[in-house]
Amino acid sequence: MKKLSFRELAVAGLIAALYTVVSVALMPISFGVYQVRIAEALTVLPMVTRAAIPGLYVGCLLANVFGGMGWLDIVFGPLITLIAAVLTRLVSRLPNGSVASLLAGLPVALIWVCAVYFIASASETWFVIVGAILVIAALVLTLTFSRLWSRGVNVNIFIAPLPPVLLNAFGVSLYLAPLLGFNYWFSVQMIGVGQLIACYLIGLPILITLQRRQLPFRGDTTLTSEIEQF
Repeated sequence: MKKLSFRELAVAGLIAALYTVVSVALMPISFGVYQVRIAEALTVLPMVTRAAIPGLYVGCLLANVFGGMGWLDIVFGPLITLIAAVLTRLVSRLPNGSVASLLAGLPVALIWVCAVYFIASASETWFVIVGAILVIAALVLTLTFSRLWSRGVNVNIFIAPLPPVLLNAFGVSLYLAPLLGFNYWFSVQMIGVGQLIACYLIGLPILITLQRRQLPFRGDTTLTSEIEQF
């Protein structure tokens, strides 16, 4: 990989600062098992620029220092974010085909499963609220995905938020669940749902907006025009 230019370093610094500020400003919902870290919406940015990879790593590192979850979160949290950012970057290089379509459809299916789970387990009011939000999100994503896929457009944009969702749900739970005294699979569910909300309900619209502005993107160039038509 070529060295980052001065402009890219500035972008990386801006992303790191934004991630840190948003995480700390929304600290009550940014840490722990019951979390919706809004700053994770920025994890889609490696699909637009490689400068986001170091930016997200540094931002997560600084945020976790302030988070107070201990050294495990400071060391492994940013590492998971770094790996997820690299994978998101690689997504832009996937050719349009059956594999890409299958991966792109996976998050839509996951959101439907989570929506049904939260509504069916409506033991508390907030379960119903989250379930309703997920149902709306699932409907919108299903419609968008089906329209783009039916037109033969590269649907890699739907895969971009998937690495941070899966790696944080399964990876962060490995150390956070025993640290806070939660069951591992319960932690996977809670962190996973929080990631789906941050990365797909907030992050994906950000990515689509950047596409409409035709910022640098290593994917199928026809995607921009198709999204604009949609």
